[in-house]
Amino acid sequence: MNVQTVYQLLLNKQKVREEGFTLSGINVVGEITQIKIGWDRGNGQAKLASSRIDGTIVTREVPNVYRSAEEVRAGERVTTYGLATKLSDGSWSSFGQPYWIGEEAFVGGQSLQIGSTDLRLTDVRQIEFDLAVCVQFLRALGLKPGSYNIVSTFALPNNEIILPKPGEKNIGILPATRKSLKTHYFNKWYKVQEKDKDGHSHEWVLYFDKFGTQSQTMGSFIMYTRSPSGKEQTYGLTELNVYDLGFGDTQVTQFTLRPKYRMVARRLGDGMRRVAEGLVKRVQSEISQQGRVNQSRLNIAKAQMIVRTKKIISKGKEQDISKVVAEVTEREGANLAGEILEDLRTTSAYCVFVGGATKDKGIREMIERHANHIWGDEAEETYHIIDESLASEANAIGAFLTTAWHFAAQG
Repeated sequence: MNVQTVYQLLLNKQKVREEGFTLSGINVVGEITQIKIGWDRGNGQAKLASSRIDGTIVTREVPNVYRSAEEVRAGERVTTYGLATKLSDGSWSSFGQPYWIGEEAFVGGQSLQIGSTDLRLTDVRQIEFDLAVCVQFLRALGLKPGSYNIVSTFALPNNEIILPKPGEKNIGILPATRKSLKTHYFNKWYKVQEKDKDGHSHEWVLYFDKFGTQSQTMGSFIMYTRSPSGKEQTYGLTELNVYDLGFGDTQVTQFTLRPKYRMVARRLGDGMRRVAEGLVKRVQSEISQQGRVNQSRLNIAKAQMIVRTKKIISKGKEQDISKVVAEVTEREGANLAGEILEDLRTTSAYCVFVGGATKDKGIREMIERHANHIWGDEAEETYHIIDESLASEANAIGAFLTTAWHFAAQG
């Protein structure tokens, strides 16, 4: 019987189902509503994935940008969040400083810290951001304010994954990573106050029940090679490389499938962050000299917005800088492609490309040019670029699949 993978189903806009099985991330038992989530805590954007009861996959991608909220006295309000924690006596703390996140925080906001999981979680703003993202995602799932139990698999940087100790079944992670995740996301209660754009206030009570972990790139591998129930479809391959071109870095994960399974991961470079940093330098050194933009207000968060919109605000006016963005993307994109070129020349594996950088048309074309140059007529049978509609969320989708299978087995 031909097995359709989750990737194939999603490409064809189908629900995540197979005969006799529908994958759902929402489970209601009595008064408890449990939500299973795949959570890719990327350096550039947070990506979350789950599915509705009918098997419809839902994803959410939010730029890692944070800003303390300000009073909006006229015009459209901004969705504002506040966070409270449950104290040791069972009472709740007061809600902290209100804040904005994501695209609504781009203007005047700051990118959150880039680095290891434990380093990022030392910043209280990261916790506040995570909880607000979770609320946004629950809304995307079609849920209303209330109380929810969260069960998640966190997709972690590949270098934070280690072999488990003898006798352990679960994958191993660095002690510092495990400690920081347990401190904030194991058996923890949070209350999020959400004030919407109409001025209405809502409260979400989130209990982080338990969590699992896996490498970020493992998520793409799972989405690409597994059916909704977990059946394997590896197309007869014995070796498969996944090149993950993310915001914070470029990684290659080498999967040996036969005769014995093995996964090896290596960091190749800095990823799409180079484009954002290059854009900041370019705008500061050239455009600011023309008096078109205030240098002091440029940062990586603003650069992320400019990469998306191809525009800046200067002297109160919106100005198109598509040409500048294209030039920087082409130059830094060439560097990005160069990070993987040598690896492509020496590998004998089938190659899959994924990550937010592959959504950029210029970078996709560079990958195609290199692949066609290296493999010639065999290129079509040697590599695949994940469809841009799924490129950013693939790791989160795979993490969700792991959550659904693993915690269903545990009961």
